[in-house]
Amino acid sequence: MGPLGELVGEREATVELPDQSKFRDLLDYAIKNFVPKFPKALYVDGQFRMILMLNQRDIHEEKDADRPLADGDCLYFIPPIGGG
Repeated sequence: MGPLGELVGEREATVELPDQSKFRDLLDYAIKNFVPKFPKALYVDGQFRMILMLNQRDIHEEKDADRPLADGDCLYFIPPIGGG
């Protein structure tokens, strides 16, 4: 399990949302249930400060908010990586 999973207390979670849910609905769920466990620097001023990927493709909170979700979609939270 990576550092973010250790902070949240789980590596992955299965989320059930109503039919015809949109990406914004999934984000709302994540904000309510997982963000309080994130380091504060990863969610600032109402925006994630990390890469979000849906089914291994970049997705953006505002631009893709109305994207319909499908059964089996996977959202990944990828914290910033430092190094050199």
